[in-house]
Amino acid sequence: PKVSVNGVNIVDTKEIANALQNTDVVISCIGSSNNSTDKSRSLVMKNIVEQMELLQQKRIIALSNIGILNIDDEHMAMDFEDFPEELKEISFEHLAAYQHLKSSNLKSLFSENTTCFK
Repeated sequence: PKVSVNGVNIVDTKEIANALQNTDVVISCIGSSNNSTDKSRSLVMKNIVEQMELLQQKRIIALSNIGILNIDDEHMAMDFEDFPEELKEISFEHLAAYQHLKSSNLKSLFSENTTCFK
């Protein structure tokens, strides 16, 4: 298997589409800052999903933070009192990115990165 790492302008859908050419699986490790005004992760995920669907690509693996980890059928990690306050805002942004994937026709794996706790 061949692995390529592509850095692109995250708001340029043409660059995203070019990076997706001849791709079997997309691995997304999009980060963003911890403030409530940064919507880059969900915007980029929306753009990736749209371009993948246009190119009829199907598989994506996306990494996220632990805030949206399902603890049970009704609760995510960020729903609990002891969840770190400084991670709550970014967790909502990761949730928005996840919702773009969930509403798509893509086969996706959305994995939580548990290393955010020390």
